[in-house]
Amino acid sequence: MGNEQTNTKSAIVNKPENFVSLFATCPLIKLKSANSSNAGADSTLSYYDAMGYADLVPNENFAALLNVNGEIQVGDTVYRIAPEGTFYYSEYNADYARANFDSLRVLSGIETAPNTYQLADGIFLYKTFADDMTIEIGDSTTVDDKNISYQTKSTSIDVPTSNFEEFDAD
Repeated sequence: MGNEQTNTKSAIVNKPENFVSLFATCPLIKLKSANSSNAGADSTLSYYDAMGYADLVPNENFAALLNVNGEIQVGDTVYRIAPEGTFYYSEYNADYARANFDSLRVLSGIETAPNTYQLADGIFLYKTFADDMTIEIGDSTTVDDKNISYQTKSTSIDVPTSNFEEFDAD
């Protein structure tokens, strides 16, 4: 039974031979150690740290599944995490999306669903980190030029205690 579980797990996670994780050492970046006991020693950064993915993907277990472009493929859909949000496209469009990524990331696109924009044929952006959706709990805030108030808790005056059942300790 244990062997069947191992085979199932390896069938689900198919790691290609040339896969390079975000946690791989970035060969172009080396830091000089400021520590006096290691004076002159170099330390290296992972792609994860060098490219600022700690803010975008704080879960390191999930981040380890991403390649150095911040991509993961599920079925035939490729998802790419970037500061603008999560781009997604079919495996068929992946080469085009990668080659034109700098151009795609500045397009506004056509909104197809809330926070989802079509940037090109078969290439979409979900604004995962939508900057204009800041909510300050307990205060009034502005979202898309609309003033919205959020009430976080009732005051004692607002609680309808007259509707509560009464119980005796006896």
